[in-house]
Amino acid sequence: GSEMCIRDRSRGGSVNSQAVVQDGDALGALLFHGSDGTDAALGAEIGAYVHGTPGGDDMPGRLIFKTSADGSGSPSERMRITSNGQVWIGDDASWGPNGDADDLIVGDRTSGVDHGITILSHTSSASSLHFADTAHDSAGVIKYDHNVGSMQFATETSTALTINSAQTASFSGTVS
Repeated sequence: GSEMCIRDRSRGGSVNSQAVVQDGDALGALLFHGSDGTDAALGAEIGAYVHGTPGGDDMPGRLIFKTSADGSGSPSERMRITSNGQVWIGDDASWGPNGDADDLIVGDRTSGVDHGITILSHTSSASSLHFADTAHDSAGVIKYDHNVGSMQFATETSTALTINSAQTASFSGTVS
């Protein structure tokens, strides 16, 4: 078998009591320290928390990943995975996103701070963002071809718009 570390959490006041935990309660954490030459400074933390209302054989949970910035020994939240599978990258978990686009959230609302996503590919390759549904793996595609320097927008299996490196656009189909 494999090694496991199991930590049980209860709100009960005695050993082996089973008083139900509540939304927001910490279930456990892993702390990562390193010597700074004087003492052990906290560099990162992974915490598990109750995320919802527990019930019989039901324990909704979330994971929070924290790291310390350079010059700090106090970790800040950098990523969380919620009980419903949302992934938040950044530290603005208090914000409530649009329900149609809340599976991956990058950034925060800090004024003057830019955010973005980079898809890295070799110069002779392409980078793509695919939109899929249950019937189509690529119902919609935004693709950048690094080899020829063109951006393509496609629906289903047809390229609708191509913009080349000279900023010339070519359309397929009807423009209305």
